[in-house]
Amino acid sequence: MSRAPISCGACGTIIGEKKKLEWSVAHSAFYLYTNDGCSATAAAAEFMVYNVVTRIGLEEISRCCLVVCKALGVAGAVFGAGWWFWVDAVVCSAVKVSFLHYLPGIFASLAALMFNCVRKEDIDYSPYDEGEWRLKLWLFVAYVVSFVSLAASVGLLIQDALVESGPSAWTGVAGVLQCVFVLISGLIYWTSHSE
Repeated sequence: MSRAPISCGACGTIIGEKKKLEWSVAHSAFYLYTNDGCSATAAAAEFMVYNVVTRIGLEEISRCCLVVCKALGVAGAVFGAGWWFWVDAVVCSAVKVSFLHYLPGIFASLAALMFNCVRKEDIDYSPYDEGEWRLKLWLFVAYVVSFVSLAASVGLLIQDALVESGPSAWTGVAGVLQCVFVLISGLIYWTSHSE
């Protein structure tokens, strides 16, 4: 009986059966070593990395962790760009922007946070399993909130373009770009993040 090969949860790199425990230890140690500010944790992680890297190879570990780190960095940059569009539009607006115009971006950020609260590993796509209905309902509500926020930003764009006394059309365009970028960043983070 042959077993299916083990793959890295972060980037999908195929690793062998014998390296499974070593790989998970190295992954955890490399993550702690690069992301924790505590010197004791860093020293312990460095010791684990030194012992495990000699058996697995630094190239495999660093490639896998760098793929995840780059994806998370891209997600953060896209999120920041979305809010940057909105801040630029509010600052450059000739008239005061009402709080109603802020709501689609706030709700898009909330929706991105909502669907990032669910881990991909917890979702089972079996039609016969009834244990995950709460997770699926939570994801459904998160996606409804995200699409409603996107629709609201498009509606405010149309309103800004038609009404002469309101904010400029750039405010509406920036609101749509903000929602799109925030939701894309949430999806990038959700697909690339591994627990």
